[in-house]
Amino acid sequence: MTAIDFPNSPTTNQTLTSGGVTWRYDGSKWKLDGYASGPTYETSLPGSPVDGQEIYYQDTGKMATDGVVWHLRYRSAGGTYKWEFVGGSPLSTTLNAVAGPSTVNANTWSDVASTAISLTTPLAGDYAVKGFSGVYRTTGSYNTLLGIKKDTTEGELINYTQIDDAYWVSMAVVGDITGIAASKSIALRYRTDANTTGFYRANARLEIRPIRVG
Repeated sequence: MTAIDFPNSPTTNQTLTSGGVTWRYDGSKWKLDGYASGPTYETSLPGSPVDGQEIYYQDTGKMATDGVVWHLRYRSAGGTYKWEFVGGSPLSTTLNAVAGPSTVNANTWSDVASTAISLTTPLAGDYAVKGFSGVYRTTGSYNTLLGIKKDTTEGELINYTQIDDAYWVSMAVVGDITGIAASKSIALRYRTDANTTGFYRANARLEIRPIRVG
């Protein structure tokens, strides 16, 4: 096999092709180019990506704990967030136990039973979000809203239904959260249009999946 003659003073992202294999200098060492070697596993986004580069991203927090990996591809013409989602499982949290009874004040967003159902964004970007919950009331009849809180913005996404006396109902809210920074909270929230002291929630779940990040 012919030895590869690497340049002595390469520049970052300089490439060298030998024997049909392409190498790229990352600023400190020569590595097989992403096109030839396939996606690499990363805990942070590469600092000098190239168009079409693919990675398997997993942060060292909840993603690592839950075994969630996101397959991302870099598109230089992709706008603000250039790493586009190719595949992988959503990041999620689930609280199955019944929580309550809780006091919910009219027209005020609440966690219910002081139990936050939230996720922290690993990266800045746009996310597809899904929220699910069972809700129950013991007295009265009023509208109940299930919403998604984006950082400090309440009711970014909303769905609602009317709940009558002693009535369980399943609710879902689905949509996209755009332009959120890294390490920000996306949370499931509840709201009613009348005061109540007999509000319960159960089988609540929140999922987030990137659309594009960067």
